[in-house]
Amino acid sequence: MPRMTVTSRRIGPAHLMELGRQLRRDDAINDDELRRRDRRIGRALPPLPPGRRIVAWLEQVGDTARDAVGHRCDVAQRVATLLLILLGLALGWTSAMAVFHYDGSRPVNVVRALAIYVVIQLLLLLVSLLAIAPPRIVALLPGARTLTEAMRVVSPGRLAPWLVRLTPQDMRDAFAQLQGTITGQQRVFGRLQKWIVLHLAQWFAVAFNVGAIAGLLQLVVFSDLAFAWSTTLDVATDRFDAVCRALAAPWSWAFEQAAPSGELIETTRYSRAQPHVVSDPQGHRLGREWWPFLLASMIFYGLAPRIVTLVVTASRSRAVLRETILIVPGVAEVLDRMGAGTAAESEDDDAVDVAPVPMHKGAISRGRVINWSGFPAGDDVVARLGVGPVIHAGGGVVDRDAASLDEAARSEGVIVLVKAWEPPVLDLIDYLRDLRRAMGDGKPITVFAATVRGEALARADDRTVAQWRRALARAGDPWLDLAGPDAGTES
Repeated sequence: MPRMTVTSRRIGPAHLMELGRQLRRDDAINDDELRRRDRRIGRALPPLPPGRRIVAWLEQVGDTARDAVGHRCDVAQRVATLLLILLGLALGWTSAMAVFHYDGSRPVNVVRALAIYVVIQLLLLLVSLLAIAPPRIVALLPGARTLTEAMRVVSPGRLAPWLVRLTPQDMRDAFAQLQGTITGQQRVFGRLQKWIVLHLAQWFAVAFNVGAIAGLLQLVVFSDLAFAWSTTLDVATDRFDAVCRALAAPWSWAFEQAAPSGELIETTRYSRAQPHVVSDPQGHRLGREWWPFLLASMIFYGLAPRIVTLVVTASRSRAVLRETILIVPGVAEVLDRMGAGTAAESEDDDAVDVAPVPMHKGAISRGRVINWSGFPAGDDVVARLGVGPVIHAGGGVVDRDAASLDEAARSEGVIVLVKAWEPPVLDLIDYLRDLRRAMGDGKPITVFAATVRGEALARADDRTVAQWRRALARAGDPWLDLAGPDAGTES
């Protein structure tokens, strides 16, 4: 079979929206037909990582209308990012116009410039680093989690949805669909949303610093600035000299003109009680020599660290996106149906491996089966639902439940066989929550509410299935599902 051509070069957030739409469309398709379609696609695809494999699958099963929505969503996201960058540039430039404003009445205060473009920038950078750091490290620092959560609320990255409102209606609608997909399932997409917001915030910070630096250079080139340093605090000249030397240490060895001398600091101290200091011609000359130091400080302590955090958040956003697309409910089943994806599997396009008991899309044939609370069927019958020895749990045996969780944690997914004729009990809901904690997010758990028909297993009636579905919703697990209406009997 000839290989398919893969056009997608990267995974984008819009793929999540497209993926959800396609999985909902697949709910209306027969299981056997899905297996044939996806196995055929899997054999035709070249070797790809799982995330790219899902994107390539979307290309094959998608439709033009859905692709158009995804394209508009990508464009809207880029436009929002561009508008956020422009906003950062404008605010940075405006701040420089205010901080470095000089009308001849008093000089530009170096202390204020350092406070805004060095001290505050470093404090905000510290908050960003706490947000980027692994949660286990943040948990060790008192108050760090509260601080990062508070700053996340006011992060400039959260302005993107508001900026999208400036785009055409079709882009706003597409972006709203993406936002709804992400916010609708925070347990699945919450981590990705965090990194997207962090990445957008770094774009804003980089743009702000670029705008401020551009504003300073504009004033230096097209106007005559006078600098001095002044503070109400009792700061000795030699102490301020030590602070400036420490700030300039990273570049003073290469750019001496960007490191203030002791003479410069001594000559340009300003006081309202002694305004003649900056009126002296020597003071004006030395005052103008402050700007290389301020420029270097803005680049080294403001712009450069933000470029680093921008690269880090971009890398982490892509990595988390690749991880997230694989834990979307239903994706594991798509990969399972596609198989290994080698053309040598079979020459027959219709050759499909079908599970002994056909389950719905939420079940996986390679999972372990948990017999909950003594379902009255032999292990040889129950084992045909999945692979490996049957795991027994429930019935009030605490040690057995703990052992079952340990066994299930090593599986790619599980099928929990329950008695359909008994009402869903809280013990089962609690066990399913414990099972999720043991297995981790992303791995499918399928509950099969079954009855016994002779020596075979059969699905429950529609009313019973609806009752079980409502009960399982209380578990709050997006990767927990119920065997669907096409779960049949063993033949």
